[in-house]
Amino acid sequence: MTPEPISNVEVAKQQLSCAVELFFNKEHMAVVATLVFSAYGILVDLVKDKGCFRDFMQDTASKDDIASRDLWNEWNSEWGFLKHARSGLESKIINEDFIAQILFTAIYDFQLLRDKLENNSLPAPSTAMDLYQSWFYATDSKLMTCEKSLKIKRDANELFPNIKLLSKSRQLDQGKAVIKSWTEGGNAV
Repeated sequence: MTPEPISNVEVAKQQLSCAVELFFNKEHMAVVATLVFSAYGILVDLVKDKGCFRDFMQDTASKDDIASRDLWNEWNSEWGFLKHARSGLESKIINEDFIAQILFTAIYDFQLLRDKLENNSLPAPSTAMDLYQSWFYATDSKLMTCEKSLKIKRDANELFPNIKLLSKSRQLDQGKAVIKSWTEGGNAV
């Protein structure tokens, strides 16, 4: 069998899809984080200065917005820890809530990739990616409002009604169950 070439966008899609699966299985959060940041590295290179979430975050962090600056600093700290050993040997607790946010924003930017690059031949997001975004929005809708937020909000409310009332563990279980039923059933978001 001759190997087929794979685009960097397809690599990012596979990384994000795998990250979603591991996230809902509550496994290997450092690997989830590494996959997300690796995929985001590809996305940022493709859409920086085109209105991606990282552009927004970097722009607001450069102003006098303490919350945005703190988010930017945490972003760089987590990303740096996962790919460098600048400070030598070190240990760190992986902030799962922060990784969940970055996974959401990476998927958001992936979903906008076709429009931002004006190229409809790029791969579409996976069902797991779309469902994760709805799940995240249903559990944490304060993160962002955007032009897509009405569709995300509608899907989130339909797929995950009252999920905010559940414990974090049950929220993850429900997300995993919905993704499993949708991917096995061949449904699309």
